[in-house]
Amino acid sequence: MQVTWKVEGRISLKSNDSTIANVFPGMLPLAGVQVKVSAREKILGVWGPFNSWDTVTTNSDGYFEVKKEKDKSDRQFKIEVLFKDNTLKIYPENDGLWNTITEGFTDMFGQITDKVEDAVEQLLEQTSRIAYDVKWFKILDEDKDDKKHSHGTIDFGYFIFGGSSKQDLGDSIAVKHATAWFVYKKVFSVFNGFGKTLHFDDKKPVALKYPHDNPIIGDNTEAAYSDPYNYIIFIIRNKKSDWFNVDTIVHELMHIWAYQHCEKEKAMAWQLAIHGSTHSGLQKKSFVAFHEGFAEWASNRLTRLIFGKDSDIYGGTTDTGVPFSRRFLKGKNVKNESDIDKSEYAWISLFNILMTPDLHLHNFNSSTDYAAAMSSSSVTVPSRHVCSSPALTFDEILSVFIEHESDGYKKVLTKNEMNLDDFLERAKDISDKVTQDHVEAIKILLDPSKTDSAVSVICLPPKAPRKPGEDWKPPKDLQQPPVISGRRRADNKKETDKAGSRANRRPATKSKKT
Repeated sequence: MQVTWKVEGRISLKSNDSTIANVFPGMLPLAGVQVKVSAREKILGVWGPFNSWDTVTTNSDGYFEVKKEKDKSDRQFKIEVLFKDNTLKIYPENDGLWNTITEGFTDMFGQITDKVEDAVEQLLEQTSRIAYDVKWFKILDEDKDDKKHSHGTIDFGYFIFGGSSKQDLGDSIAVKHATAWFVYKKVFSVFNGFGKTLHFDDKKPVALKYPHDNPIIGDNTEAAYSDPYNYIIFIIRNKKSDWFNVDTIVHELMHIWAYQHCEKEKAMAWQLAIHGSTHSGLQKKSFVAFHEGFAEWASNRLTRLIFGKDSDIYGGTTDTGVPFSRRFLKGKNVKNESDIDKSEYAWISLFNILMTPDLHLHNFNSSTDYAAAMSSSSVTVPSRHVCSSPALTFDEILSVFIEHESDGYKKVLTKNEMNLDDFLERAKDISDKVTQDHVEAIKILLDPSKTDSAVSVICLPPKAPRKPGEDWKPPKDLQQPPVISGRRRADNKKETDKAGSRANRRPATKSKKT
């Protein structure tokens, strides 16, 4: 006799990461996770093999249920979860193909250098995700005990990653995969609210691989990075360090977003392998500083928006959302305007300038790291001067990346536009909030060689009306005397109706003949 079996439960996360736990304490439901339920029964008194009943997806509460028509025989169960859907895949350690690729190059050329960069890039472009695969994590396995269940509804309650030592629920890699899933889904939700043009690319899911250990880079210099070809994020764990934390995984996710919404950057994937770091002082190429500055700035804004936390920039200065002072940028080797777009710190400050209201109330000559805020009573605005700041929103800055055909930009942001002049010009043309005066002011406020106060470049006098050119002549009608209803012009010409077309005019009333 066939009866209905129902297996249910909830998948959740208990995070010990301070960034998450301070805002989301307790159990956090994991939505969209795949859950596979398998069962077995005794055959001739011996437990048989597990057979898959079904694979389902958790709802927004992390809840899942599987129903199956089976006989009344007692059963044992096995439950596994997979962190994969059409927007995100999370890979465990699997360096087989990567080792093969890099060993081939190092055998031929020794360590990778600029001479073989192009060859490596071409190989990377042709390499798919076939080398990696997601992993089923086991959260229940009744294989090793004699526990059994009768038919009906079996509620297994909560399966908590990080809150239990049973099976893979206490496995450090599984817990971090669950953490990445929770964090990335929060970020995706924010971007989905910005409209389709700013979404993450839904044609190819983002992939994160943790742990990863690159054999061609020393453990002391190895760092997380993002592949612009296949949208894979590599988070490092080696003998020296573990790079997994909320700030790092969101930073790398912002690289992927940038790659999807601007011209792809081959060199970014190999900048670390060839030059040691993409965070080492001024960059020779402004697009490298731009990408790193954007990824760090955007990730910091998101951790503030989602988790209510100001993040440190690479473990150093905290990004509070306030622009940096000139003194701080000078300490980062930015000496004048020509250095600005070679520094990721200057790019971070630029993006913060674009978002900051009342820029005239900030002291860019401050002796602190930041352009310290001042009270309005301590700032004197000259009479009749008007203070105007761009005050863009987060998504309005993101919008500068995408096509705006009506504004003359038929393509996404290109590598050649990732410099101070061209980026600000593009922002001005796309956003009604950014003016040419703002562009000039921003350059001055970022330049450590300048000392101009913010109020002097942000609060400007009203512009005088433009004088007409020498060849200007007033419209013809303005050369005629004013028309008085019911009278003729001084030149004795009959007044005609200029206001509308003949079809819209009233027909003249003919006088009756006597």
